[in-house]
Amino acid sequence: MTSPLRIGISSGHFEWKSFEEAFSRCRSEWGFDTLELWSEQIGFPPNKEICDEIRGLRRKYNLSLGYHAPFVAGYELAQSDASRSAMVLRELLGVCAHLHVEFLVVHLGANLDKPLGLRCAMSGIAQNRGLIEKHNVKIALEVVPTLWGRQIGDTVEDFELLFRTIDRPWLGLNLDYGHAQLNGTLAEFIEKLGDKIIYAHVQDTRGDLDEHLGYGMGVIDWQRALTATLETGFRGPFVVEYPSFHGPDKTERFLHDLRSLAKIVDARSEESRARPEAGLAP
Repeated sequence: MTSPLRIGISSGHFEWKSFEEAFSRCRSEWGFDTLELWSEQIGFPPNKEICDEIRGLRRKYNLSLGYHAPFVAGYELAQSDASRSAMVLRELLGVCAHLHVEFLVVHLGANLDKPLGLRCAMSGIAQNRGLIEKHNVKIALEVVPTLWGRQIGDTVEDFELLFRTIDRPWLGLNLDYGHAQLNGTLAEFIEKLGDKIIYAHVQDTRGDLDEHLGYGMGVIDWQRALTATLETGFRGPFVVEYPSFHGPDKTERFLHDLRSLAKIVDARSEESRARPEAGLAP
């Protein structure tokens, strides 16, 4: 039985004046089941009153939450000091526990010594294994653009090494379609790391800047990309990460395409399972 599609939106990409309005728009206006909270919008770390309010709204609107960690110097996991990486992740996990989030979305960050940065990030994650499992949080490591400079997590090879080293169900890939397209490796990420995708950012690009364009406004071949993603078995959350002012038609088209392609992929999968094995058919 195929899992239902899960779809969400980032709080940083639509207008809201209160947390109540953000939750209401996500659930009631769009019918989404996941809201990704930007750390910059709720404070870091968020105070007790904000945490209490967000937990209450999560229950009221029956939403799953993602929390996008700060992506500024000092809060990256690709430090040059493994103990610092571990401390940063512990702090982020504490916020996740207070907010009752399902996904922690993380940029590994930059380091002039990429191998050292990757080792420190992996060490920081490994040192917090017990805490991650205690809080029942899934860590979604985001594909980032090479154009940002000396980034850890801009290549398939970075993630292949990381996931070989730490192979746990709570650790996976946040496939940011726009970022992977910028790097020219979108198809490669899906092909080689499809089984590690646990989260996805839906945003388009014209191929030279991280523009966060609406669905279909850039150069991504969405039919091909979404079909390939669905064929891995991933069913979401697919999180809209482009401004709502690009027009509701962009999201309507995305939802239509995603749902249509999912039906095609699922039907093909059912047909394949029902077909007798080669050589055994009468």
